[in-house]
This record gives sequence, C-alpha cells and structure tokens, in this order.
Amino acid sequence: MSMQDCPDLPVEFRTRKGELIALFLLAGVMTVGGYFLFIHPDLFVSNDGTLDDSHLVTRFIGLANMAICGLFMGWEVRALIKRMPRLTFTSEGIIFRTGALVRWTDIRNISVHKSEGSRYVAIQLRNEEAYYAALHPLPALWALLNAHLMGAPINISTVLLGVDANAMATWITHYVAEAHLTARTPPTQAQ
Repeated sequence: MSMQDCPDLPVEFRTRKGELIALFLLAGVMTVGGYFLFIHPDLFVSNDGTLDDSHLVTRFIGLANMAICGLFMGWEVRALIKRMPRLTFTSEGIIFRTGALVRWTDIRNISVHKSEGSRYVAIQLRNEEAYYAALHPLPALWALLNAHLMGAPINISTVLLGVDANAMATWITHYVAEAHLTARTPPTQAQ
C-alpha cells in the first residue's frame, strides 16, 4: 500500500456490527454461565450436602465471571448509545474510546503481529510510564498487561474494525513520519 492511500484526517474506526453481535452473544453466554456457577455451584462440583471450599471457589469464579462480562456488555452498550468510535486518527494522534490520546510524536515503533488467529497492530511508545499515568486505573492495568503479554502497551485488533492490519500499520507509520516532519519544520513568520 502506498502512502497516498492514507485517508484524510480525522478518521473514525468503529466495530463492525457482525463482530459486535458475536461479542454480545459471547458476553451474554458467559454472564449466564457465571450466574449458574454462583447460584448453583453444586451443578459443577460434587455435592455431599456440605458447603466446602470448592463450592466457595466455584461461587467466586461465577461472581467474577458475571461482573467482568456484565461490565463488558455495559461498556459496549454505552459506546453504542453514545455512538463512540473504537478509535479515531486525528492530526494530533490516536484517540481511543477510553479518551486516551497517543500523540503521533510519542510513538516509537509500529509492528504487525498475529496472536490466536487475529492480527494486531502493536504500538510501542517513547515514554510508556507517562502513558500509564495518564490513563484511568483499569485501562492502565490493561495496557500493562498488553505490554507484558504482547510486547507493547497498545495492540489494536484490526479484526473488529474490518481493516487490514498492514494497511493500518502503514497509515500510522505515515502519520508518525508526517508529525515528526511538522515538528522539525520551523514556523514561517508573517511579513
């Protein structure tokens, strides 16, 4: 893909409807499964009439499963109602659904990798600590987990967006290079 194929800014990327429906169904099934783990732990562990540690652990897993999947569903419903894009490319940088802004000049490296059958655009930053500090606690924890497991604090799944990972990486590379050129060019003085 050539650089002239880069879309004009700003560009909004939204989750495809089919992918979103599949995510909702999966979260719904997981929430119902968590409910049954919590309410009826005896269906999943042997029941000799006593409440033992295995029942408590099963209930805890069910409760955690309901909470996580319920939060995910709530977050996605909120995003749908507010018509929030998953991410937006602007002249300043990338704005994520969480509100976090990653400036083009803060990006150190871009790569494409494959994990679990999905392709991701991995973005490494010049100052990851400043990025974590600017985030709310839950997104910061997610970014730390990404950095630890995937090698970069930002990993954009292009499957949900319906965009080719190589194309998105090329666009980001173009915008980063453009931002660095603009930053080095001294402003012209009005005469």
